[in-house]
Amino acid sequence: MNGRRGTLDQAGLRSLAISYVARYATSSGKLAAYLNRKLRERDWLGDSPPDIDSLVEACVRNGFINDSAFAASRAQGLRAKGLGERRIHQNLRQSGIADDLARDAAATDPDSALRDALRLAARKRIGPFSQGLADERTRARWAGQLARAGHDSSMVRRVLRMDRDEAERCSDLANDDG
Repeated sequence: MNGRRGTLDQAGLRSLAISYVARYATSSGKLAAYLNRKLRERDWLGDSPPDIDSLVEACVRNGFINDSAFAASRAQGLRAKGLGERRIHQNLRQSGIADDLARDAAATDPDSALRDALRLAARKRIGPFSQGLADERTRARWAGQLARAGHDSSMVRRVLRMDRDEAERCSDLANDDG
């Protein structure tokens, strides 16, 4: 078989699963996708079909995988980058998290959503954190950046209407020493 590694049996598949969860923080969906990919890359040795679902369930049962903790941690990291609820939900779904769990982990209150959008604006130096005045084309580009980051249109408009002082107060970026 051109480019293929040896054959897999249930013990080899279990070894791949354990190796993967030991190396990476992952979700049950990602582990299942990884194991399915390995099965496509290699030949299966065995009379019965591979039991990927049981392997994934065993990893969850033994505490190697916790989708809820993974989703919360990933959502927190994405929020720290300034991403919005929609983009966080999308990222969690792509990471193999169930829709309801992804939606719960991505959900945020309006004040936190504003701080997240302002965090992105500060990081990208757009909107109230830009240098100088912006023309309509530049403002449209900024709106696109915020929207692609998962912020809804009302949040985008709100951020782009703010001046720097108001944005710093809202985002807790202002120094407290003063």
